[in-house]
Amino acid sequence: MVINLKNLKNLKQGFLDLTPLQLSTGRLSGYCGMVVGLSLATITTFMNKSWGIGIFLLFLTWFQSLGLIGEYQSNTNLKQMFMENNMEEKENEIDKEN
Repeated sequence: MVINLKNLKNLKQGFLDLTPLQLSTGRLSGYCGMVVGLSLATITTFMNKSWGIGIFLLFLTWFQSLGLIGEYQSNTNLKQMFMENNMEEKENEIDKEN
C-alpha cells in the first residue's frame, strides 16, 4: 500500500481549517453514537445478567449523556453566535451601500 504524501498534506490542512462550529457538530454526532452504542451494550449486558458490567455501562451511558447535553448547548450557542455575526455583517453592508 502506497501512501500519497500530497493527500496527507491536504488532509492535515483540512483538519486545520475546521471551524469551531464544524468541530462542535462532529463532537455532537460522536456523543450521539456513543450514547446509542452504550445504551445497547447496557441493555444486552443486563439481559445476560452480568450485573457488575451492566452497572458500569449504565454509569458510562449517563456520563456520555451529560456530555451530549453539554455539547448540544455549546453547538446551539455557536450557531446563534454565527447567525448574529452574519446579521451584523449584512447590516454593515447595507449601511455602506446607503
